[in-house]
Amino acid sequence: MKKKWTTIVMAMILVFLYFGLVVHAESITDGHRSKPILLASTSTIEHEHYEDWELVWNDEFEGTGDNLNANGIDLDKWSFQNGTGAAYGLDGWGNDEQQSYQEQNAKVEDGKLIISAKKERTHGKPYSSAKLYTKPTYSKTYGKFEARMKLPEGDGLWPAFWMMPTDDVYGGWANSGELDIMEAKGRLIDEVGGTIHYGGNWPNNVYSHGSYHFEEGDDITNYHIYSVEWEPGEIRWYVDGELYHTENNWYSLGENNSDFPAPFNQDFHMILNLAVGGTFDGYRLPDDTELPAQMEVDYVRVYELTGRDYLHPSMKATVTTNVDTTQGNPNNILDGDLQTRWSSGTPMEPGQSLTIDLKNETYFNQLVLDAAASANDYARGYEVYASNDRDNWGDPIASGTGNRSKITVDFPVQTARYIKIVQTSHHQNWWSIAEVGINHAVDVDEPGTDDPGKDGPGPEDPGTEDPGPDDPGTEDPGTEDPETEDPTEDPEEDPGTEDPGTENPETEEPGTEDPETQNPETEKPETQNPETKDPVQKDDQNKEEESKGDKQSGNDQKQEEGLPNTATSTYNLIFIGLVVILFGGIVYMNHKRKIKTN
Repeated sequence: MKKKWTTIVMAMILVFLYFGLVVHAESITDGHRSKPILLASTSTIEHEHYEDWELVWNDEFEGTGDNLNANGIDLDKWSFQNGTGAAYGLDGWGNDEQQSYQEQNAKVEDGKLIISAKKERTHGKPYSSAKLYTKPTYSKTYGKFEARMKLPEGDGLWPAFWMMPTDDVYGGWANSGELDIMEAKGRLIDEVGGTIHYGGNWPNNVYSHGSYHFEEGDDITNYHIYSVEWEPGEIRWYVDGELYHTENNWYSLGENNSDFPAPFNQDFHMILNLAVGGTFDGYRLPDDTELPAQMEVDYVRVYELTGRDYLHPSMKATVTTNVDTTQGNPNNILDGDLQTRWSSGTPMEPGQSLTIDLKNETYFNQLVLDAAASANDYARGYEVYASNDRDNWGDPIASGTGNRSKITVDFPVQTARYIKIVQTSHHQNWWSIAEVGINHAVDVDEPGTDDPGKDGPGPEDPGTEDPGPDDPGTEDPGTEDPETEDPTEDPEEDPGTEDPGTENPETEEPGTEDPETQNPETEKPETQNPETKDPVQKDDQNKEEESKGDKQSGNDQKQEEGLPNTATSTYNLIFIGLVVILFGGIVYMNHKRKIKTN
């Protein structure tokens, strides 16, 4: 009887031990503590979305390292850009921002980086904040860049995670580009956006933008993972692993052979900052009760694509046709100019076609046939084929009958080098096309509509002339007076200072301007300096324009990280082991008892 009760007690102890260990495991993996500490040189995230990506750089903000400042920030990974922008001729960082950056407004605490915006007069500005960047320490071309962050709510607050070119290979902003991974308006907590700036020097710059809307009950004040996957010829934006925007059409008017995919084919560095006021949100300012405001960063991670080759863009694609009466060069349909076109010259016959050679395997799921003229100037019936060898075309990937001068054709994602568009019906009018867009689109609209999610170039960024690349090493973070700050430092780094539509790439502060609503041709950027990157004209774009690239996210997709709970798994193994030992002991005791009985 005694042995029986001993066995029951042991079993109960194991059960309570198991549940205690599970509760402990869940507690230490809750919230920002759920992150595993990964070794950049050896680890690969075990998650379906990361299976092709290997971690190559990271900061988990644990306050460890050999070169920490007084607030625990690793100066082997980050540097600071301080001041008001006046040292670069960009007071207010080109966007009339109201903060002065200083090192003491950033600290590492409880496993996260905290950037605080405070109401305190500093160097002539009513607010203080902080701006960190990796230009002196780390830059990269292509890859996956992500940060897990919790953002503040409040009028005029502008948190941003963005990238700027390290060497400005193609010239000043925006010849050399700007990539905004995430920027948000504290006033509009249910959405964030991603933007690229490109084209020519301000004011001949343009931008493309997409926005993401959270589901009801969720917003930027919760932790979310914001990331981009940057490949040659394509950039994709994600929130919590959910793709919401894709860009694969840009250009640079700069120097040094700036063919596509320039300017996004050079080293860029990362920037984190929290701006206050300025043009990005219509000169709004936070209420005193909303300050100090904090931008919390759980981690920043960078990955290299190792599971497959980078997908190459359709560089210098060429077009051929089997139509004998052709008028105009078939390559005109890919030159980006709606004023040039190709025409069949006579009514199209079934079987006549255009074949596009992308030169490399490219992935796409949408074609846009734009006649840029009357509804009579396009083929009524069409079939679309894809091939990698130009001989084996298989079944059509799409077909239909157009009824507008701009036809959008959507189909499952294809990976191919050749695309053939075939006329399938007789029609009295000839086939005339100004442009064909080959896209990897998200949230495509119905055929016949514009390419969804692809904002046209917004108003030019009114940024000022690029003050020159910032030299992070020349400025003493935290102690430097922005007014006396070394002008050799690259002001572009301040995403809060540059308006995506008007911002100056060098001081660039992402988010000041809503790229979606801006029309570069009609909107005049006046004050933004690309380096201060504070989109001056982003004022009210967020509401209607940003919806083009929006995508609602499901609650089930808003998990903290999607990473395995390794602590719980370990305790499961320990429990199983203890159970095996317990029953082994019971069997042994029973066996010993039988021997004594015999």
